[in-house]
Amino acid sequence: MIERLSRAALGGDVDPRVRPVVAVSFAYAVSFSTFWVYVGVFAVDRLAARPAEVGVLFLLSAPAAGIANYLSGSLSDRFGRKRRSSRAFLPRPRRSAPWPSSAGTPWWGSH
Repeated sequence: MIERLSRAALGGDVDPRVRPVVAVSFAYAVSFSTFWVYVGVFAVDRLAARPAEVGVLFLLSAPAAGIANYLSGSLSDRFGRKRRSSRAFLPRPRRSAPWPSSAGTPWWGSH
């Protein structure tokens, strides 16, 4: 059943050694895509953004993410993946710290 589904989804047979990577990547993509739904709801409910503004934000962030992913992939090919990935995850808690304190203020930062 799983082999037939993977052949239909991926267009061919997947090497058994790669199947766990495909499964984890798929689970990550599905879970992270649902995260953005909650970001939009939070922006409208808690930050007083209009739905149209949230739509424009998503519209503009998609091409920027594509360009950033391409550039970061080029950097990791040039300098190595392990070192770049470990450095990328270190500052994440510090960058996320202001989010809880911003609840109740408009998305542009003024009252």
